[in-house]
Amino acid sequence: MPGNRVREAAAGREATLAAFLLGCGEPPPIPLLREKRLAAYAYTAVPPDHPARAELRAAYLAALARHHDLKGEILPLLAAWREAGIDVLLFKGFHLAEFVYPAPGMRFHGDVDVLIGRGCEEEASAIARRLGWAVESDTARVLGRPYAHGAFNLVRVDGAAQVDVHRWILHCPSPWNAVQRRITAAVWANSVEREWEGVRIRELASVDALLVGLILQRCWGGDRWRLKPCDVLDFRLLAERRGVTPEALHARARELGCTRTLARFLERCNPREGRLDLRPPGRASIWRLGLGAWRERRPYDIDLAAARLRVAPRALLDLIRELPRTLAAIARLRLERDVRRLLDAVTPTRVPTRRATEARRFRTVRGIRLATRLLPTFGSGKCLVRSVATYAALRRQGWPVEFVSGVRRDGGDVRGHAWLELGGRPLPELGEPANRTNYRIVLRYPPASAVTARD
Repeated sequence: MPGNRVREAAAGREATLAAFLLGCGEPPPIPLLREKRLAAYAYTAVPPDHPARAELRAAYLAALARHHDLKGEILPLLAAWREAGIDVLLFKGFHLAEFVYPAPGMRFHGDVDVLIGRGCEEEASAIARRLGWAVESDTARVLGRPYAHGAFNLVRVDGAAQVDVHRWILHCPSPWNAVQRRITAAVWANSVEREWEGVRIRELASVDALLVGLILQRCWGGDRWRLKPCDVLDFRLLAERRGVTPEALHARARELGCTRTLARFLERCNPREGRLDLRPPGRASIWRLGLGAWRERRPYDIDLAAARLRVAPRALLDLIRELPRTLAAIARLRLERDVRRLLDAVTPTRVPTRRATEARRFRTVRGIRLATRLLPTFGSGKCLVRSVATYAALRRQGWPVEFVSGVRRDGGDVRGHAWLELGGRPLPELGEPANRTNYRIVLRYPPASAVTARD
């Protein structure tokens, strides 16, 4: 059967990839390495005379250059925080690439994850703004969630770096965060201070980098027990280069109260025993794994549901307030199919002298997103309705947002998408930071000259 052949081929690719990551097999095809963001690592792992090495070299050099660019952008920020007395602890991908891997270009990482001392969020945010960073998704001031693990996100204006600033080291969508606070305090106490490029920072102790920075992140957070290909590499290198032994790992798990979680993780990923299962667990398996670790940490789905129930009354008010605006966008799109003319019509000619607050912007976007999900759009894409309605609303609030649409090829199909940008980046409330990478832009409204004239 064709379906069986497809599944068998996928299983074969996964087996080849797993053997390579465990250090006992040939690399898989280069397209698969690129898809899994392992091409740079593969360049360093294959022998110098391997036929694929020359093709992989470009990926490695690009990853190395990107890492050094990010490093150059974040060092002044960390130095300023340190000068203000704010302790900073690096963890996850950037930390591993810089301090654990033999060469920083080997390990792909997206943003830079840092943990700062509790109560320093407001000062750290103000310092970042003064240094030219845009502050996004402020969970306490804007979103009303001071209990969340993430404090805020930073984006370097006219740069490439993105920094996730955390108040707790483990995911926490609800206020019931005693476990996250306890483990965060424990890793702070066990962390190591070091001099790095003239800046004093802290890093996780090696056993905590493996147990908390990798294992608990995958099992207790939004990944919901799903493994990433780089996990086994991180495990291997922390064991081989930092000397994290099985005895030390189990002893620390007993101290932190997560032995059951560690056991479940090792059933799927244990390079010492040649074990790696990259298949994503199904929903039933996720619940089984979560319930198996119930005494150590509530299943993430339960915490997430509790958090959503907590904000449901405010979200319902936002939905009710934005329903008329969303209905108006649907009606306009049925009458006017030319998006430029429609946007001309909904763009206000007069801009408020003062912008609305970021909190109001967040609630406006949330209300329109909920309304768009619930209402029929009569042939207009939901992203288009959402973008038109949000564009009109935020422009009236004084936000100089831009309407953007793009296309990408998905197999043999061409797919379109619409979103909003602010300050040259996708609007953070949409949760689509990679749109510029994933889509080729075909329309931007208003054009640059109009933005300058209006705003």
